Amino acid sequence: DWYTLSFIFPLDPDIHMDPSVSSVTTRLKEAVNIDQPLALERVAVGYNTNLDLVCDGVKIMENLFDNQKSLKPFQSSTTIDTLEEFGSTFGFFFNQGSAAERLVSDPIVWKDIVSKLKENDFKDCSILPGGNAALMGNRFANLGVSVLLGGPVGDSLSGLLHSNITTLKKHHENIHPDKPFHQVEDEIHLIMEYGGEQKWGELQSKRANRFIVSHDVQNSRLTAVEELHEAIKTYNPQIVVIAGTHLLEILDEETRKERLDVLVSTLKMIPSDIAIHLEIAGVGDHNLMKLIAEELFPNIDSIGLNEQELGALYISLGRDNLVANDFINPTADIAGLALDEIMQSPIMKLDEGTHQLSRIHLHYLSYHLLGQLRKQRKDTFTWNSKRAERAVAAGCLATTIQACGIDGELPKDSELIIRPNGISKLFQYYQTEHFDFWVAPVA
Repeated sequence: DWYTLSFIFPLDPDIHMDPSVSSVTTRLKEAVNIDQPLALERVAVGYNTNLDLVCDGVKIMENLFDNQKSLKPFQSSTTIDTLEEFGSTFGFFFNQGSAAERLVSDPIVWKDIVSKLKENDFKDCSILPGGNAALMGNRFANLGVSVLLGGPVGDSLSGLLHSNITTLKKHHENIHPDKPFHQVEDEIHLIMEYGGEQKWGELQSKRANRFIVSHDVQNSRLTAVEELHEAIKTYNPQIVVIAGTHLLEILDEETRKERLDVLVSTLKMIPSDIAIHLEIAGVGDHNLMKLIAEELFPNIDSIGLNEQELGALYISLGRDNLVANDFINPTADIAGLALDEIMQSPIMKLDEGTHQLSRIHLHYLSYHLLGQLRKQRKDTFTWNSKRAERAVAAGCLATTIQACGIDGELPKDSELIIRPNGISKLFQYYQTEHFDFWVAPVA
């Protein structure tokens, strides 16, 4: 949820600096240490909320598989239909050290995956709030922003949410105190973490990361869409942030299209002075990624994604100057080229409606890149270019604090490094045919 910060910090830093860790962290800290109050007061966030069960990924695999022979060759499956596909897909991404998320289509396979964890009463696992919508909601709330959260929130998840968050149930009870809200059960997602250079059999991870797997019925159908957008009418947010569309992957193509059509119809009712941001997550099926782009991009103002999702989006839209391997460790220049080409896709030429995709935030291991469309339609939400430098720096700082900070503070400079990112300066502004780009390093 580092992208949360990129909406709300409005000042310009002096970006001329030396490459030492201390100078980078000092400049990034300046992106947050401002005296003026936050510009953002109210936000609506949906649609995926769940409980995250965070466990040691290698231990899970060792308990499930005596050896790796049946899992070879290690390859990625778009959805998990068998236990062997689960092991093979985990091994594929584990070996790369890449983050990934997959859906389990079969409830019996899902039961097999989590049964031993349940037998041990989830020993050595952490139970946390999960789902991009819930995580972003908590992050906004921690900054003092009032949040309307749309998603399935049961009793366990409700207790893990910030007091500044209003769930759909709370909102309903405030508006209709005489009408009971329907019962909601929490969904569970399994977060399989592993360390840098950790071994599983003959495989060794290149860096610390996580593999996420779930069998999610409510979020996969975006069941909160209608209720959230009905609540938005009386909540009056400044920004609407949406996530969870990747969970549609478990559905058949007809049902995917039906739910996206419902989502599109609700987005079209949001006026142009309220920005709509879509946070993209891992999708194995390029057909779904293309459908999401075709249906949603003409009806939103901003997207956020990582390097793997950028590659999937680029390929699904028929761009061909780059290949999949270019997105494993992309430089900032490669990422900027890909984003510029994406803006040349036919779906971007649609100019109907009150929203226009004009802002893209890429969050990567060694840098963040923020691109804003230079020429926007006058009747759509307009981004302030003076906020962009500050926004990307604030996002980088939040990434490091979230990943390895202690009590909301950065670790010691001696524990941090500045990784190569393919740009000549650590903080840089540059232009391509369609975009103004701002880049900042992650320490």
